[in-house]
Amino acid sequence: MTIEFEAMKLEFESIHKKKNWELRDLFKGRKEIAVNWICKVKHNANGTLGCFKAIFVAKDVPKKRG
Repeated sequence: MTIEFEAMKLEFESIHKKKNWELRDLFKGRKEIAVNWICKVKHNANGTLGCFKAIFVAKDVPKKRG
């Protein structure tokens, strides 16, 4: 298992444990939201590899004013 995959797995488990979301059926006339993983490498102050961070984000979500 790669380090990136392990970071994504830990983030997904954290989201699930906190109950930040749940799967539901779509309402009539609604589109599903596309999601994406963003992986970042964090370095220590001396330049060595610190850790990988994985973030689960929604894409193309329309923004409403006000």
